Amino acid sequence: MSITPLDLQTMFVRLNEVSKEQSQNLHASALQQNLEAKKLVEQELKQDSSVNKTFEDKEPGKVDDKEEKKKQNEKKQSGSKESKEDSKKEVVKDPEMGIHIDISG
Repeated sequence: MSITPLDLQTMFVRLNEVSKEQSQNLHASALQQNLEAKKLVEQELKQDSSVNKTFEDKEPGKVDDKEEKKKQNEKKQSGSKESKEDSKKEVVKDPEMGIHIDISG
């Protein structure tokens, strides 16, 4: 199938349109990615400037009671450990400490 001069004329007229379509297809993914990035930035700015609502616990007393019991148990255990460790520790002090000043330094 050969190309006639008349076909060639119509092809040249449409060449501009075809090049624009090809360019749009080529850059469509980059453009879409830029638009999505802008949306994400806008959402983050909106979240930063807004005040978040806090949600209250339905049963706040239960958590506090458990924490207090844990703290009391830890205090009892640490108190018994400290008394054992205090009796085993021996503090050694140097009698010459604080008397001599080294200025050669």
